[in-house]
Amino acid sequence: SSSSSSLSSFTSSLAQLVRPTAPKRPSSTSDSSLVIFSGFLEKQGELRKSWKLRWFVLTLGSLSYYASDKDVEPLTSIALTPAT
Repeated sequence: SSSSSSLSSFTSSLAQLVRPTAPKRPSSTSDSSLVIFSGFLEKQGELRKSWKLRWFVLTLGSLSYYASDKDVEPLTSIALTPAT
């Protein structure tokens, strides 16, 4: 299906940018919480347009980012749902 090929393409592109690491967050048995990639990326601020280093975690169910790799609560989490 096109949504699975899009996800595969996205994760392949992301793999070139972020080195896969061991999960840093507690994971449950749910597939949606399985960590696919985690690592530092830079993101541009919404109000102040400076670039900030953030810890990103990609799971099957969401893309979340944290102020540091030691934080437990994300600053923002984006739900990833298959396109219909």
